[in-house]
Parts: sequence; C-alpha cells; structure tokens
Amino acid sequence: MKITKIGLLLLIIFSTSISFCYSQTGNDTLKQILSSKTFSLEEEYIGDWGGYIHIFNFSTENNTVQVKCKNPKLIKNEKELDVLLSLNDIKKLENIFTDCYAKILNTKNASTEHIFYKFKNKEFTYIIDDKFTMECNEIFKAWKEMLLIKTE
Repeated sequence: MKITKIGLLLLIIFSTSISFCYSQTGNDTLKQILSSKTFSLEEEYIGDWGGYIHIFNFSTENNTVQVKCKNPKLIKNEKELDVLLSLNDIKKLENIFTDCYAKILNTKNASTEHIFYKFKNKEFTYIIDDKFTMECNEIFKAWKEMLLIKTE
C-alpha cells in the first residue's frame, strides 16, 4: 500500500487532534474543576424504565464546600439539599471518579443502562461516559446517600 503525501498529512493531523483532545479531557481537567471555587456535577441516568438528571452545585468558601441540589426524587420531603462538606470530602469525590473511570476503560461489563457524569466550572467541562458499564453507579449512589445522612 502506497501512502501519499496528502494521506500522511491527514494521518498526522488526525493523530495530533486526537492526542490534543485527550490531553484536554484528562484527570488534570477533573482536578482543576473540583478545585474551583464553584462547579457543578450533573448526573444523567438513562435506563430501561426512564431516566433522571441530578445537578449538584458546589461552592467553596474558606475550607468548607456547600453542596446544593433540588430534585424531589432524590431528596426526602421535596426539600432542597443544602449540605456543608470538607475539602477532604471533595478529594474523596475526585478519587471516586478517577477510580471508576479507570474501571470503565478496563471492564467488559455490559448493561442496558447508561450514565453521564458532567463536571463543569467556568472554564472546563469534563464528562465521564459510563458506557453501559455502571462502574460508577454504586459508589456514587453511596456518596449521594452520605449527603442525605448529613442533612438529617
């Protein structure tokens, strides 16, 4: 097979753009978002029997992080979730998603359910597509339950 100059140029451009995109969405971006003064986490679930979207808004002041979420299906008594967390709790959240993302890349599990986790601040968006593996689901569900316990 003969590679033409145009084909080689297209291959170089394509591989460069792929590596540039990967570097823009690596774990450093997640760390930058989670260390921001304000950011959000959107969990979008798409399943066999429907779906939901939970949006958590985080704001940091001093060494305290306020988390707010208003979603009647998530919160008891249809109240707005308003919880104070430590910076260490945010580090745990980062570890949850760093670990589950590594599992997503290496799993052979398959599910008909699908979850997107979208982290956003003013500068960046970082998306973890759970690709039908549900690797992040249980550990993040436990994290959300921890938030509910702190509100009681």
